[in-house]
Amino acid sequence: MVAQYHLDPKKYSLEKFRISLESREMIPSRHMLKNNLKQYFDILRSSGIKNISELLAVLGSKPKIAAFAEKTGITVEYLTILRREANSYFPTHVKLSRFIGVDKALVLKLEEQGITSTKKLFDLAANREQLSAFLKVSGLLPEDLSELISLSDLSRLYGVGPAFAGMLYEAGIDSVMTLMKFTGEEIRTMYEEKTKRTADFTSRDINFTLEIAKELEAVK
Repeated sequence: MVAQYHLDPKKYSLEKFRISLESREMIPSRHMLKNNLKQYFDILRSSGIKNISELLAVLGSKPKIAAFAEKTGITVEYLTILRREANSYFPTHVKLSRFIGVDKALVLKLEEQGITSTKKLFDLAANREQLSAFLKVSGLLPEDLSELISLSDLSRLYGVGPAFAGMLYEAGIDSVMTLMKFTGEEIRTMYEEKTKRTADFTSRDINFTLEIAKELEAVK
């Protein structure tokens, strides 16, 4: 497991973001991002924005969006949806209690020690010395935490919520590194076989999730 929970927004370039939007299938509410994409991103670039970190800083609030829209001619609606999409590259930390089927007593014990979310457990597991000290104090064994650590790792990815992470884990995918051994089509098929229902995502959606996985695993 790597030490970084999310992508580094300073290292995810504006151009990489543009290519991502251009090549992916978008959900209906965000399909408008493809409209005037090159033109708008040329404007963003000429405004001095080089990466997602700088983009999110410029679009950090409704007043900032309104001011930037007036300055650049890009619509408020477009900039609002663009910020929403950029933020989705950095999934919200999941409360450990939201995972279905995990030991509730274990979750409660972790919460008592201040480990309440996927981010906190991931950071703990990424530091061997801290994890070792934590296990001694808590009386827990490494195997007690293995499932929740795996779920916390998988939940770092774009589009992977608690239920999807649980399904992947049940299918034998216990980490981002393991996930990267499969193709988007294989993962989609796995999902449909496990859930007995048609996936509401395409293999191309999962291919993007895998792209994010590669970005995360490149951070050492």
